[in-house]
Amino acid sequence: MKSENFFEWAPHLSTRGHKYKLYKKSSSASVRHYFFTERIVNVWNSLPDETDFSTVKCFTRTIKRVSFNDFVSYS
Repeated sequence: MKSENFFEWAPHLSTRGHKYKLYKKSSSASVRHYFFTERIVNVWNSLPDETDFSTVKCFTRTIKRVSFNDFVSYS
């Protein structure tokens, strides 16, 4: 499966954050709201602009310093 089937790059209209933001389609159905692909867009788009996307190794090293507590549900 291709990533294009699930994700779409957001247009570069934002001046904040990194330049690899994903577009989140709006939906009124709660079924789509809870799909993994929809939930992960918020996490991805919230990565700090200091995130290094040059290689997988650099990316992994930089995201290890990011706190994802706002996205984890303990209930």
